[in-house]
Amino acid sequence: MYPLNDKRILNIIIQCQFEDVSMIEMQFIGLKCLRLVPVDEEYTCEIMDSTMLIKDNCIYWCDCGELSENDFEDYKGTLICASKLRWRTIENGMGKGDFYIAVK
Repeated sequence: MYPLNDKRILNIIIQCQFEDVSMIEMQFIGLKCLRLVPVDEEYTCEIMDSTMLIKDNCIYWCDCGELSENDFEDYKGTLICASKLRWRTIENGMGKGDFYIAVK
């Protein structure tokens, strides 16, 4: 049990269609907002574009391209806001073995 809410960390792995750099992991630290919005059933769920920007000492990321600072207030899709961000590429992560293994 950890009674304090000071470990607000979100890890996201995005798979790419590149052979050598097949994944990107982003770690949002000091999570302030996480809004997940499912895609309409009539559409596929690939992320074709995204926006990342810094506003008021926070990092914003959303699943839509070409948004400006002013657009984030009204954006209805998936949105992440955090104090810090770090990222890394995961090379050859889509090999023959499982990347994540279910715990029994």
